[in-house]
Amino acid sequence: MKLITTTTTSAPEESYSRKSKSLGLLCENFCKQKWIDGVIGIDGAAKLLGVERRRIYDIINILESLEIVERKCKNRYHWQGFKRLPEVLAQIQKEGVRDLEDEARK
Repeated sequence: MKLITTTTTSAPEESYSRKSKSLGLLCENFCKQKWIDGVIGIDGAAKLLGVERRRIYDIINILESLEIVERKCKNRYHWQGFKRLPEVLAQIQKEGVRDLEDEARK
């Protein structure tokens, strides 16, 4: 008895690319947007960028820690821009060095 098998493969409707879904690329696209009056709405940003709200929150959390955005109220943030970024990064670096020195003393 001979078994005959057939396989069918269907091409995906859209090719999946990990790079196109990366948080880094999404953050870059987010930062390139011109936010009206500097106001960022989570739902609007998600719709504009074609991603789920949780992905926007991932970006917002990073940008908020770098003082690029500031929370105004639920689901609303204000774009502060990059003017304080060098100062914030210098502070983070200073704290990191201090933490390493403290660990070395233990």
